[in-house]
Amino acid sequence: MNEPGVTVEAVLESLLRRIVREEIREALKNGQKKNETEKPYLTIEEAAQFSRLAPSTIRLYIRQRKLRALKEGRRVIIKTMDLEKFLEANPIEILDYQG
Repeated sequence: MNEPGVTVEAVLESLLRRIVREEIREALKNGQKKNETEKPYLTIEEAAQFSRLAPSTIRLYIRQRKLRALKEGRRVIIKTMDLEKFLEANPIEILDYQG
């Protein structure tokens, strides 16, 4: 840092860039691990948690045939990919109440 022409700002910028690169690499590695362990099928309760909807809403969409589901014995399961596609195609509208 005692080199001529090198400012404190340049040293900090270099250090921050290196830290950010390392954090991005770690985040990408963690994201890949998450996708590898992702469950291919979800129960209604898991689908509700995933989508942040109530289980009754998930059941309603299944009854209305808006969301595909499979029956495994007595259990109802939903493909994770089907749920993701449904959520992308049907964004949840948030009402803005201004009182």
